[in-house]
Amino acid sequence: MELKKEIYRRVPPGDRWKELNVNDETVYESLTDALEHHFQKTGVRQYYIDAAGGYIYKVDEVEDPIEPPKQYSIYGDGY
Repeated sequence: MELKKEIYRRVPPGDRWKELNVNDETVYESLTDALEHHFQKTGVRQYYIDAAGGYIYKVDEVEDPIEPPKQYSIYGDGY
């Protein structure tokens, strides 16, 4: 399963990006600069870009929890 978390918001005009949830007011002058900064900081390599919405999301792969199959005593399986 993929989890997406917003990490940058586009700052008009043009291709400028500000990192979310940090106290730093740095505005990166291009998509490439923003992604390189985040990669150097975290090592994350998977991103989702919502061009219309103006957000960049990091993508984390998370394994789905495996639920054990249900067991029914009527069939003699026991618990």
